[in-house]
Amino acid sequence: MSSPHPPLTSPSLEAILEGLSDPFFTLDEQWRLTFVNAAAEQFVALPREQLISRSVWEVLPSAMAAKLHAEVALVLAERRAVEHEVYDPVRQLWLEVRAHPIEGGVALQWRDVTERRRAEERSLCLQALSAGLTEAVGEEQVIRVFLEQGIAALGAKAGSVLLLQGDGNELLLADQVGCEEALVRAWQQLPLEQALPMSDAVRRREAIFLRGPQDPRYPQLPPLPEGHAMAVLPLLAHSRVLGAWVLSFREDRTHSLAERDFMNLLAEQLAHGLERTRLYAALQTELSERKQTEQALQQLNATLEARVEERTRELSRTGEELGASNRALEAFAVLSHELAVETDRPTLVRRAQEILLSLLPDGASTYYELEGDEWQLRSMVGDLRNPLLAESLQRGLRRGSSPNLDTPYDTRAPFYQSSYHSRPTDVQTQPLEHLGASATFPVKVNGEICGVLVVVLYDRYGWTRSDRILLETALRKLRLALERAAAVAVVAEQKKLLERRTFELQELNSELEAFSYSVSHDLRAPLRHIIGFIGLLRKQGVADERSARYLEIIASSAERMSQLIDDLLTFSRLSRQPLQRALVDLGTLVNEVRADLAPDTEGREVVWEVGKLPQVPGDPALLRQVLANLLSNALKYSRGRDVTRIEVKAERTPQEVVVSVRDNGAGFNPKYQDRLFGVFQRLHRSEEFEGTGIGLANVRRIISRHGGRVWAEGELDKGATFYFSLPR
Repeated sequence: MSSPHPPLTSPSLEAILEGLSDPFFTLDEQWRLTFVNAAAEQFVALPREQLISRSVWEVLPSAMAAKLHAEVALVLAERRAVEHEVYDPVRQLWLEVRAHPIEGGVALQWRDVTERRRAEERSLCLQALSAGLTEAVGEEQVIRVFLEQGIAALGAKAGSVLLLQGDGNELLLADQVGCEEALVRAWQQLPLEQALPMSDAVRRREAIFLRGPQDPRYPQLPPLPEGHAMAVLPLLAHSRVLGAWVLSFREDRTHSLAERDFMNLLAEQLAHGLERTRLYAALQTELSERKQTEQALQQLNATLEARVEERTRELSRTGEELGASNRALEAFAVLSHELAVETDRPTLVRRAQEILLSLLPDGASTYYELEGDEWQLRSMVGDLRNPLLAESLQRGLRRGSSPNLDTPYDTRAPFYQSSYHSRPTDVQTQPLEHLGASATFPVKVNGEICGVLVVVLYDRYGWTRSDRILLETALRKLRLALERAAAVAVVAEQKKLLERRTFELQELNSELEAFSYSVSHDLRAPLRHIIGFIGLLRKQGVADERSARYLEIIASSAERMSQLIDDLLTFSRLSRQPLQRALVDLGTLVNEVRADLAPDTEGREVVWEVGKLPQVPGDPALLRQVLANLLSNALKYSRGRDVTRIEVKAERTPQEVVVSVRDNGAGFNPKYQDRLFGVFQRLHRSEEFEGTGIGLANVRRIISRHGGRVWAEGELDKGATFYFSLPR
């Protein structure tokens, strides 16, 4: 019969054991190794030749050997198999060890059960964490529970939680456990654009695992100690990033796939816990706001009920006032109509007094204006019931002696008295004893006080709000009427002034026509004689060359004077000549003027650049004269150029059309450009360029009569550009 625990003598059995993936050893009774398979060689990292016959305690870690010693001793003593689990701190592995008795010793086999043990630990950790998160109240407690239990479950040295804030552009440190003080200060506030693993994890929504000492991707991150590691995991809840969870490890961890999955699971648990607390806080806030709203609504209902009761009482009180207001409206309609057609100030004031007295209890009204230091009575309506009082008021009251007049004048506001007691010092007491109440008002015209209107009643009277609105509305109507009357007076005066100026202008025009006639006939007659006698002298012949030159100068001067007279007559006619408005094609006018100027271009190289010109409203003949002046000037002042360039173009704006004529001629000094369009104003000597100095003045007058404007730009010897605008 075979032994229950045979020795390993069969080659086939040795082959089977050699092929096992788990480490397998055999020991003799002196604890010496008698067999190791390939997996065992790999486990202890020594060749088989160095293991056989060595004590097992020399090979295995001391912590593991201590546990095995008791188990092997039990197997040797009781000759039965045992099974247990032991932790290998060097390899950080959990091993399931099985010891079997064999002939002459013990056989050992172990299997790596680290993943199972860690899975069990993670399960327990998740259960504890879920229970802790369930009991936590508020975001701070949730983070603290998570950090304490998560760090312990993963065997980390320290951990921290950073949460996105505001618009999601920065991370703020929410809480930490075991972190160094320097890191705590540095991580209080981290911009997302900063090159750090926390920012990357949030932006990329994926975990980042680092191993010391320095990762080139994050130069701003302090170096990790040698043999340390870091893990950064984004906190994701329903695809929304809340922040990041950072873990630090003392040992160099490569983090297996299962461990990384577990970390991501824990981070997800934290994210959902945070979202739950935030939702709960928002719900509590909403419930609190609803409660406050309900309380406010209850209070509002109570207030509204009280206001309805008060309003009901007010409506009953104002019922009577409405009747008075209707009467007042009818009176105001009459007053508004009458004041709208009247322009005399005393009449306007008197009519307003009459309307006011018709709406009030029995009384009278007076109106005063200040002359120097005295109030003078201008209007009185109603019976004052005392001749002495009327006589005193007619004489006038000193400024400062009557509070009833001085107060509204000084304060620029109405002055009401339910019982009359502001007695003027210029009037004795007896004539005033029958007066009961008064109301006085400043009368304003264009913001200035022109007088004071007084209403007195013969009985005491409490001025109601409706009374005050009634009286002050009437005074506003009176103010508007007085301002209208003042405006009508100003318009009438301006009309008279305009008529006088029109008459004067007609006289001046008549004189100008007479002057034009005198120039045309009286000045031309001597010129004709001069020019005629010069012609006779030339026919008879002259004695010498000097005399001929003198005659030539006289003839040339006479011709210039004749041209000057013609230009002056043209200039004077431009202000009187009526505009014959039509739709004018500026392009056609330019072509006609160029044809007229063709003789001036003979023997010269002239380049015309004419853009597209629009049609404008205006007088065709006058606008042709404008273009003729500007184009002929452009040709004249560019005579000295080898190639003359003249550019004509137009630009449109919403309000006007601007036409420009540019040349490359002599130009002008810009500081004298304000003289360009004046009569007889020339910026060049007549020996250089001929002309009378009236052409541009004609241009300005014609364009001004069309409602446009003229201006020019230029520099000496660099050409000039002349502009004119016409309204569209």
